[in-house]
Amino acid sequence: MKSKKLYIYHTFLSRRDDLGHFHSIRELTNQLDYIQEMGFTAVLTNPIFESADDSHGYHIKNFYEVDHRLGTMEDFDNLLRELEKRNMSFIMDITLNHCSDQSFYFQDFKEGKNDFFVVRPTPSNNRATNIRNTIYEWREDLKGWIVCPFGGQIPALNVSSDNVRNEMRNVLNFWLNKSSKHMHIRADAIFHNGWAVENHDGLPYAKFIRKVIDGINPEMQIIGEVWNDWDLRNTPIKYNQILKNTFDFYNVFSIVDQIREGKTFEQINIDECYEKPITLFSSNHDCSRAVSMLDNDIEKVKLLLKVIVEKGRDDDSVSIYYGTEANMQGLIWDCPDTVVRQTFDAIEMAKVIQDKESLFYYIKDLIAKDKERRGIK
Repeated sequence: MKSKKLYIYHTFLSRRDDLGHFHSIRELTNQLDYIQEMGFTAVLTNPIFESADDSHGYHIKNFYEVDHRLGTMEDFDNLLRELEKRNMSFIMDITLNHCSDQSFYFQDFKEGKNDFFVVRPTPSNNRATNIRNTIYEWREDLKGWIVCPFGGQIPALNVSSDNVRNEMRNVLNFWLNKSSKHMHIRADAIFHNGWAVENHDGLPYAKFIRKVIDGINPEMQIIGEVWNDWDLRNTPIKYNQILKNTFDFYNVFSIVDQIREGKTFEQINIDECYEKPITLFSSNHDCSRAVSMLDNDIEKVKLLLKVIVEKGRDDDSVSIYYGTEANMQGLIWDCPDTVVRQTFDAIEMAKVIQDKESLFYYIKDLIAKDKERRGIK
């Protein structure tokens, strides 16, 4: 399978009025012309599913419903139709290895009706993760230690279970067949699926997910989020081989460091350690914004954008986080939600368009020239 390069506009749908690029799916749909004008061919959001949290949506309660705070299923279907008209794609962000403890999956588990989670009498074979110093948490309601690398509110799914795998197959088929030629997925925290497995090997489940997607459309991309604080290079390589696309944290942070060292475009090196396509990105909702990482120097930001758009291989994708075109700032360690997921509405977009010196036009020109160079229509 040869991957088609995606130019991704990474936006953020918030369930809170004080956060997020958009507050509804309708708002996102209404701004597709703005996004397309810059040359983007795909839109990535955080999860749209019914969620127990009030912000990012990764505490999924129901994998088959659109969160009412974001809109309706009709709104989402309309978004897909509008994307299809523009020959653009939607990248569905989905947690295939954990969900909310308020989900019906977990409620049924507590009643002994399924085997969707892992509870042990002792925290055996424990590990630290990049989020917590343990993968376990004591649950009084279960009288045991539950595997939950992100905390007790979002327990890990038992990915070794055939029942879990069948259910996730059903979930993926339910959504992706809505527009199988214009959808891809972001596999959130896919590296962490292994914590619920006895030997902590998450690769078999990654192979299962790739097989399911191939059954829907082999050209559909899985962009895996493989974050491992102890190894940003070699662990992602293993998942990249299976999923056939991963976010390249290793090279992106290296590029930022090289720019800060004063290297030129010609001098900046990208390690071609990944056999399959990767996705280079400017920043995302879990990272500091590009402007802040690069000392509030717009020329450095331009260089970062030029590198990730032009220096990747022909089938490598690129993702630019919303607000980059408006010089939005934010350091993740200051206050993640309010700093890197702040509002950016239609009025602010209009101001960006009116400013002929804004990065809106730099990005538009950069993508247009890259498409022409690579023969992409």
